[in-house]
Formats: sequence, C-alpha cells, structure tokens
Amino acid sequence: NDTFLTNTMVLGCEWINENEFAVNSRIGLMIYSRDFVPKAIFNKKTGLPDESISQFYVDRENNIWITHNDGCSMISYDVPAVVYTDQTGFSGSLEMMLFTNDTTYVATTEGVYQTTSSMATGQPLSFSRIPMVRTEVWDIYNAGSALLFSSSQGLYEYRNNQATAVTRWYTN
Repeated sequence: NDTFLTNTMVLGCEWINENEFAVNSRIGLMIYSRDFVPKAIFNKKTGLPDESISQFYVDRENNIWITHNDGCSMISYDVPAVVYTDQTGFSGSLEMMLFTNDTTYVATTEGVYQTTSSMATGQPLSFSRIPMVRTEVWDIYNAGSALLFSSSQGLYEYRNNQATAVTRWYTN
C-alpha cells in the first residue's frame, strides 16, 4: 500500500534509467524500482525549495531536472549524497565533486572540502575545508596516490591530508 501514490495528486511518471522510474506530484518526486519499491523521495524535507513538481527531465549525465513553483532544481541522483544544504559544511558555489576511497571531495568558489562523516552511518554528510586551499577551485583530478586541485591561484597537490602548491599560476 503506497501512500505516496494514493494520497497525492500525481502529475507525471517517467523512466529515469532501465531499473527505476520517477513519479512527480504536488508533494514531491518519488523514485521507484522496477517492481514499485520506493527508493527515494525529494521534497521540502530533503532540501527542495518547493515540492509541487510540475515536470522533470533526465539529462545524458543522469541528473534529474525538475520544475516547481520556485523555478528549477537539479538532482544529481547518481551522486552518493544527493542533498546538500547550508548546514552541510561547505560554502561557495559548487564547481565539481569527486567520490574516491569512501570520501567525497567538493570543489567550490571558496575552496575544497572533504567529507568528515561516512555515508555508512546513515546520517547526512558533513564537510570540512581542506586547509591551504582558500580560493576558487574548478576541478579535482584523481592522480592515484594524490589529488590535484585546479584553482584561480595555481595547481595544488593533496597527499596524506596535506595540500601543497605546485604552481602559483591560474589553472583551469
């Protein structure tokens, strides 16, 4: 007995990949498995500015774009943590994300942040700033034994929890 389908005004439904479909409604967007098992809901409680989802579209990178009364939002559904709020712990506009070795790295207009909590706990992820990188960062490259951060103040290498400037020239 699915209360989302029975207690809401369904506005649409569409496959988002070969194994999941989404239902948009006046109370949010629900993701279901092929056999109608609810997998995730997106609404005001999970961080959307509005939960009346009039339409949605899945782009070629599997991001879900939704339209609602407050405009448009993008859900990065294939990213391990899908909702980030002001309380998450990073500041600035999101430029890039990288998930490697059970850690999520976030490049923003104000620096680079890494997760300080594990997704395995079931708690929302929290982030802390990587010291020494306090500038706009556009890209994170996994070079195996180190990460490289491309920024407005040069290229940084991050190894063993230490960031070191490689160059001081603008890199993008």
